Amino acid sequence: TADLITSILGKQIVLQNSIPDLYWSYAAAAGGLVNTTGVTAKAAGAAGVRNYVKSIQVINSHATVSTEVVVRDGAAGTVLHRGWAQAAGGGYALTFDPPLRGTAATLIEIAEISTTATAGVLVNLQGYSGAE
Repeated sequence: TADLITSILGKQIVLQNSIPDLYWSYAAAAGGLVNTTGVTAKAAGAAGVRNYVKSIQVINSHATVSTEVVVRDGAAGTVLHRGWAQAAGGGYALTFDPPLRGTAATLIEIAEISTTATAGVLVNLQGYSGAE
């Protein structure tokens, strides 16, 4: 058997991956990533709750320094995704299907591998949290 999930108005919720209240997004800070220090994109959930990354957009605003960009499961943790951001506006956008799945009660972190100093790499993530 299965239980249906409905809104408070009794409408059945039929969405891939989660219910709307569990979606999250991360937008890069002004100036983006400028050094190799990891940045928390999504805080750890409660015990048993995982963070899932559904999509990513990356743009490198540095004129001459290209860099690898990583999404990590935990602070300086396991790399879930690696991508390349070419200098002078290079980057990429991806939708993960299936989504990247983090460990329960663990944050999602992003980082660049080569320091871009004052002209950073802009990284945006979208995802959801769930207990599965």
